[in-house]
Amino acid sequence: METTIVYIDDDAHARAILAPLLQAKPARAPARWILVACAPRITQRVSKWGTSSGRANWRGKWAGKMFEQVAPIFKACGDTVIAQVMHGPLDEFTQTLRAQYGDALVLDARKPKPDRDCAPAAASFPRSNLWSYVAMLSGPALMAVAE
Repeated sequence: METTIVYIDDDAHARAILAPLLQAKPARAPARWILVACAPRITQRVSKWGTSSGRANWRGKWAGKMFEQVAPIFKACGDTVIAQVMHGPLDEFTQTLRAQYGDALVLDARKPKPDRDCAPAAASFPRSNLWSYVAMLSGPALMAVAE
């Protein structure tokens, strides 16, 4: 079963990117998608008033709302969806997921932000696999738009 790790932080942006890619795919074997919600950072002023368990609870609720919006586009294709909430550095979390689920492709569907100081999710992984996968997914979608 093909496994893909997808990083998301905005449901509308993720659906706009992923839905056309999934609809353009021809019939294929079911895949496993690992949706990783990247919760927004809590400012220092807000975090000093809440406990760590309260912040974790908030991240869980936030991620649950995100998964409710994004997961149906994968389930409509008959794919398996595994929901995760990111914690810790992005590279370490990706390596943990790859160790747990096997070698997986990484797709960064996070909304671009001008003040984001972190690298793209796939920056430290082989680019040949990622770009061939993105080209495979977006090729039919671009051809449909051109027609």
